[in-house]
This record gives sequence, structure tokens and C-alpha cells, in this order.
Amino acid sequence: MDLIENRWSGGYQERVGVATVQGGRIEVKADSAHYRDLVQNALPELSSRPERFLAQLPRKFHSDYFFATEPHEDADCPFAHGTRVS
Repeated sequence: MDLIENRWSGGYQERVGVATVQGGRIEVKADSAHYRDLVQNALPELSSRPERFLAQLPRKFHSDYFFATEPHEDADCPFAHGTRVS
């Protein structure tokens, strides 16, 4: 799943991170520690249930400025060819 920030002033969306389940653990890859911490601490009650954690992230983060996408395959990802889309 992608972690997206809307850049309204620039007219684009930017992928600022990716959350996945790796080896039964939630892994958040992001250049910014802010986004890693934000996501990893979002749903502490689900930290031992990684698939459920990822399923709930889009409901937790859905603002006009930052949101998490639904889990999807790489082939269905609008950010497959870069970190920004108009």
C-alpha cells in the first residue's frame, strides 16, 4: 500500500512511503522518519496482526493532505513509474 501526500500548491500527489507485510511484520519504507513513525504507531492494538493493520490504515489516514491507499498489486499502482502523479 502507498502512503500519499497531496501537494495542492504543486498540483500533484506524491508517494512518501510504502507499507507492506514482510515476514509477518509490518514494514514501512519512507525517507521521512515522520511518516514511518506516524504509520507504525497508528494502530498499536493491531500491531500483532499485520494484515489487519494494513487493511485498517486507509480508514485511519484519509485526509485531504495525507492518506493511505488500499492494498494493491504493483501492476495496479498509479505510482509504478515514479513518485508523483498529477
